[in-house]
Amino acid sequence: MEQEHQKQNEEPHLDVGIKDLEKFLERYELRNIHTDFLEKISLLVISVLGFITALAWDQALKLLFQEFFLNLNSVTQKVLYAVTLTVVASLLSILLGRIFLKRRKKKL
Repeated sequence: MEQEHQKQNEEPHLDVGIKDLEKFLERYELRNIHTDFLEKISLLVISVLGFITALAWDQALKLLFQEFFLNLNSVTQKVLYAVTLTVVASLLSILLGRIFLKRRKKKL
């Protein structure tokens, strides 16, 4: 008797079954929300790691650049550093783009 009383006092929303939940998710096209969420979190983590890596390379390249041009205190030296990195990054992007384009054409 006491168990029946406890069941009656339970909140009614707890009686929702898994099938009802699946129907709800399917109805509102939320079935893949867990997968989508994990995909977005993974992309965010990868982006953060890429940003941290870029900062580390920036520091390393500044030190290397300082070895050749003493220090980076003047505006001219900072602009030269930025232009040098831009040219190197552009050339690498073009080179990598061509390599991947050739690979893609070979697969097709």
